[in-house]
Amino acid sequence: MIVTDQFTGCSTEKEFSTVQSEIFINHVTTNQEYILVEASGTDHPFTYMVDNVVQQNPRFDSVPLGEISVFAINNKKCISQKIVKSISINNVISPNSDGINDYFELKNTVFKNSDFKINIVNRYGTSVHQSIVTDKFKWDGRDAVGRPLPTGTYWYSIYSAEKDKRYTGFILLKNY
Repeated sequence: MIVTDQFTGCSTEKEFSTVQSEIFINHVTTNQEYILVEASGTDHPFTYMVDNVVQQNPRFDSVPLGEISVFAINNKKCISQKIVKSISINNVISPNSDGINDYFELKNTVFKNSDFKINIVNRYGTSVHQSIVTDKFKWDGRDAVGRPLPTGTYWYSIYSAEKDKRYTGFILLKNY
């Protein structure tokens, strides 16, 4: 590169090279037990941050609920960020009024502050419960007219059109 002073007209020549430093979050695995960040790039070692916890290990065993900002940082302080969502679903219920697992309940959902639809079906695919929910949701193992459903496995589908997200899973219902 040649640099010329505007006032004096003096020039100097200097050679240099640049090395790009980069980091990318390739994938984030979230479940109710842990968050695992997979990152690639230059300038190792990487540091990871979730919920203001900074560590060298890409696995975080404490999982916050809702929308989570995940960061990967290389040793040149380049940062990659990805926003992921985590929900907590207790999928085993025994609605016997003992105060323990009496409801299939969605808490701190990724759909908070947006309407979402939930559909629960039995093993034959017949809908046993449908709702449009605006914030929190609880289901006590009863059908649309209030009768307790038999013990068994049921499947749920949760959908938010606004956030274009769908979650599916199963519920083990133990009625006494």
